[in-house]
Amino acid sequence: MEKPEIVVDVLIDEAYHVESGENGANMITFHGSLDCDAFSGIIMPGAVDTQRKCGDKFTLSARYMIQGKDAKGNPASVFIENNGTATPDGKLVTVPKILTDCECLKYLEDAELYGTIDPVGENHIHINIFKK
Repeated sequence: MEKPEIVVDVLIDEAYHVESGENGANMITFHGSLDCDAFSGIIMPGAVDTQRKCGDKFTLSARYMIQGKDAKGNPASVFIENNGTATPDGKLVTVPKILTDCECLKYLEDAELYGTIDPVGENHIHINIFKK
């Protein structure tokens, strides 16, 4: 099995929902962390996943900042924008974009990435980011 470049551990805080006929929207706030060989840090306040349902089409767009330290102990930050859709079988597939001042993770800024979302427990997921 392919190993992710990074795994973001996410805990869901609150969810807000509005529905109108076959359409709906969710805004989900969350916190969590990222811990890998190159970097470890926590998701800063303000992280949100915005989800839209238009008929049978489902999309999501999450944006969040992680602040922490690189492997050498230097302060570093990672910004992740993760846009995705649901496949016909209901699995979520995402296209993450990364911006970072962490030299060890800079290669992810230009890499072609994809992501998956795995449930871990109630209100707990892992966002797996892979290089194509």
